[in-house]
Amino acid sequence: MLTSNTITKATIILSSVRDWDEWIEVVKIEALCRDVWHLVNPDLPEESVSILTEPSPPAPTDINPRARYIKDLNPEEKEEYDNLYRIYNRQIKQYDRRVERLGSLRSFIQSTVARDHLCYMKNCDTTHQLLVKLQSRFRRSDIGRRDFLKAIEPLSPSFYSVRFHQQPKQNTKTCLCGRKHPFRDCWYLVKSKRPSNWTPNQRIEREINEKINRSAKLKDTIDRILQEQGKLSNEVSKGAQNKQKNDLITFTTAFYTNTSSADASELRDSVLLDSGATIHVCNDKRRFLNLRQDQTGGKVRARDTFIPIEGYGTITITVQSPTGPKAIQLLDTAFVPSFHTTVASLDRFMLKDVHWDTKKGTLTRDGKPYCKVERHHRQWVLEYNPLPKEYSNEASFSSSTAPRPIKSATADLWHQRLGHPGPESLEHLPETATGVKIIEAPITIECE
Repeated sequence: MLTSNTITKATIILSSVRDWDEWIEVVKIEALCRDVWHLVNPDLPEESVSILTEPSPPAPTDINPRARYIKDLNPEEKEEYDNLYRIYNRQIKQYDRRVERLGSLRSFIQSTVARDHLCYMKNCDTTHQLLVKLQSRFRRSDIGRRDFLKAIEPLSPSFYSVRFHQQPKQNTKTCLCGRKHPFRDCWYLVKSKRPSNWTPNQRIEREINEKINRSAKLKDTIDRILQEQGKLSNEVSKGAQNKQKNDLITFTTAFYTNTSSADASELRDSVLLDSGATIHVCNDKRRFLNLRQDQTGGKVRARDTFIPIEGYGTITITVQSPTGPKAIQLLDTAFVPSFHTTVASLDRFMLKDVHWDTKKGTLTRDGKPYCKVERHHRQWVLEYNPLPKEYSNEASFSSSTAPRPIKSATADLWHQRLGHPGPESLEHLPETATGVKIIEAPITIECE
């Protein structure tokens, strides 16, 4: 008789309130495997959930307003257009992957909801709306149970006494963020538990800090929780940081390879948006809010040049938001004082779900304009700080149409300079070369 070991995967069907806790846990695992839980988590308010927006391809007019077609661009503009198109290809691939993963997750949800309850899935534009609707229908609530026990108490005190003590204890503690969960599970308090694409609400974060600062006891409690939660995360992050800093940090920046010395000097104090940078880099120590020394010998690579990193920290830059100037912080920025400018990594922005709309010249978040990206000296700039005129003139290289000044020297000195030519060659030198004058005659050279 043949025998085989088979693994049977149990499927949980959402058919009643009793199934919700196990069913939503399975859905959460499926969503985490697809890296889309932050887009569908029903416990998050709809306004804090990211909306997938299809990126727009670049157009020749993004580079040159007078260019209708690619063939109208000059070689430098064509290279810049190709760079923008590579960014677009990366964005559209990421968008397509997430759309596909959300579609497969929605199919999974539909296949695990009992047929009688499929009506709750109607008129839901997003998977997040679908889960919120199912949660409001199937998540267990103790309110009805408590009301029933209170109503039955006068009729059967013994039944009430037994059932009352059997009901689960209600978690009445409200976190500082306004939600009902332990402090140790709060994303505002414990940064190590934050999803990679989650962004805190600044108003709530400000209110939490005010509450903590008003109570020394509360501050001690939070510090103790953070210390406990940080033991494991510190070890993990320390290992990740050491690995990252031991690796060579690479740049393939178009600014460094395509810009003239004059353009480079003009952008010394500005902040560029770089699609090829893997980290943020700053050349001005005054920008840093905090700075820790680099102990690993990390280097920044710019083309064929390797520049040592002196430290890492947080800097503040000012961008032009739809409502006016706005200060934002760039974390884990490398301090390289000899670097030609300050660079903000587009890759780091994309990890925070901030994308570059090259057609409109803006960074967007959740499909809405976040800040402008301006053009200065043929580069995309987040913060433009023109140099004072005296510095700009010293650093720039200018060409002149005036004739070169005449160089005068003896025949013997020209003989040594030009590799020992004979007397006949030296005699015709002022006629064949511009700016040459022989101050001695006749020309007789004795060469050893």
